[in-house]
Amino acid sequence: MSESDRKDQLLFAICKFNAATTIMRQKSDFSDDDILQFQANIDDFFQVWVRLYSYAGCTNYIHLMSSGHLAEYMFHWCNLHRFSQQGWEHFNSLLKVFFFRWTAHGGHIGWSKAKETHVVAKNKLRPIGLWLQRRMLWLCCIGDSHFLSSKACKSTTNYNADLDEIDGDDIHEE
Repeated sequence: MSESDRKDQLLFAICKFNAATTIMRQKSDFSDDDILQFQANIDDFFQVWVRLYSYAGCTNYIHLMSSGHLAEYMFHWCNLHRFSQQGWEHFNSLLKVFFFRWTAHGGHIGWSKAKETHVVAKNKLRPIGLWLQRRMLWLCCIGDSHFLSSKACKSTTNYNADLDEIDGDDIHEE
C-alpha cells in the first residue's frame, strides 16, 4: 500500500470516527436512528483501522465501540453524557485534595513507636472512607433524612427550610 493510499484511508477513518463521536457526545437522548448511524460510522472506521494498524490498533476503547457494546449501552440508557469519565476524574481530584489537606497521612505516631507502645498506628484510609460515606449519603439525597432526623440534630430540623426561604432554590440541585 502506498503512502498516499494509507494517508487517504487514515483520513477516511478519522472522519468516520469524528462523525461517530459527535453523535456519542450529544447531551440529549439518542434516537434509534442516531445509534444506528453511530454504529455504522464506527463499523466503517474499524474496517479501515484494522487494515491500517492490525492487532496493535485494537485498544480497549476501540473494542468497546467496534464490538457494539457502546451501542448497546446507548440503546439501554439513551444518553451517555451522565456517565462521562470527567465526573470520575473530578471525584478522584477531590479524593487527592481531601487526603493531602485533611488527613494526617497515617497519623502522628510512627510505625516503630506504635510497635513499642502496642498502639495501632492510624489508618490512612479510615478518614477517606468516612468522608466517602458522608459524601455518598449526601449525593444520594439520604443525608438530609438520616442526619437531620437523628437526636443530635433535632435543633436543626428547620435548617433546609430556612435556606429555601432565603434564596428560593433547593441547595442540592446542580
